[in-house]
Amino acid sequence: GQKNLKKALTIIENMFSSTDDKIGIFVISMLTRFFLTIWKVNALQLHNLSNSEITSRHLNEVFYKFRGDYIDYASHFSRTEVKQIFSLLLKADAELKSLPLTEKIILEPLIINICRISKNG
Repeated sequence: GQKNLKKALTIIENMFSSTDDKIGIFVISMLTRFFLTIWKVNALQLHNLSNSEITSRHLNEVFYKFRGDYIDYASHFSRTEVKQIFSLLLKADAELKSLPLTEKIILEPLIINICRISKNG
């Protein structure tokens, strides 16, 4: 949520090393859910809702202790960036399901691209 590339790559590497299971679709699903919530926060802020109203009334899918974190995370991603990230997620999902590449070869560049996305396009 803070575009910390080093931390994100460490997390994904730990996921790869701690399981023999396929994690690609799980990671794509979790990232999609995360960015859907970011999109929602950005949209609500665009409609001039206060952060306290957003956290108290509109983030029921997020555990209550983490709702404030999503306000912070949303400040790191513009709506344009989130749209670009959805495109990256869709591409990675299609690659995971159709290309004979390892999940690591698909997911690591995805994480890098998400973390490096800039508000300027």
